Amino acid sequence: MNSKMETGTALLTAKICGDLQKSRNLDFEEMLAEGYGRFMGPGMIAIDIGAHYGLHYTKLKHMVGPTGRVIGYEAVPEFGEHIVWRHGGDAEIVQKALSDKPGRGTFLHMVNAQGESGFKERTYESDFGDRGAQKIDVEISTLDAELPDLDRCDFIKVDIEGHELSALNGGLKLIMRTRPIISIEYGKPTYSLYGLTSDSLWEWAERHSYLISDLFGNFMRDHEEWNGVCDAAYWDYFLVPSEKRDFWNGLFSQKPTTIVEVKAG
Repeated sequence: MNSKMETGTALLTAKICGDLQKSRNLDFEEMLAEGYGRFMGPGMIAIDIGAHYGLHYTKLKHMVGPTGRVIGYEAVPEFGEHIVWRHGGDAEIVQKALSDKPGRGTFLHMVNAQGESGFKERTYESDFGDRGAQKIDVEISTLDAELPDLDRCDFIKVDIEGHELSALNGGLKLIMRTRPIISIEYGKPTYSLYGLTSDSLWEWAERHSYLISDLFGNFMRDHEEWNGVCDAAYWDYFLVPSEKRDFWNGLFSQKPTTIVEVKAG
């Protein structure tokens, strides 16, 4: 069963979601897609960092249509090949990992926990038991090196198991030049692997004139509220250029976000 989320603050929203999750399995991927679906449309350009099997890549392709562009980066060959198989020659998938500097590295493909594939393995016990980590040698690049001349980018989705800020730091020229809205997965089980804290994302946003919003359009009013929201109920957030504050508020002013439950089976 789905319902509309009427909220007033990010802290209240986190509490509501936390309470709901005690009895329901919420689908934050669908709620994330509803969020970027409010502003993505034909002719727009998106970058999907950590495209995985193409859940969001496919949604974005449908949104931007034949006049738009979605560029996906995926380190695991199996994942990238699946997207190419699904979209054919229309797929723009780059088989590389993104970071803050180029090179080569060892990437862990978690065969038994595909969504946890990354440069490092989570330290807590997996629901899958043995994650089945398989080491693969990957080329590492930076967003700025890959797209030095891109003059428009409307949206970046980044979900790479704790390495998100490194990838964004490798694309600062592009980010400051095009000022995209960014969605980021940011949760302690993965960001802590890289010595980061909840403060790290807040400081990154402040340094580059971005505001942190939850999936329901609520901006973090201050650092204290962010510390109360981060890791409280979910890990997906939007980073919104400070100059787009009014635009963002307008997107959510008429239609509340739908609370989506994971479909059984």
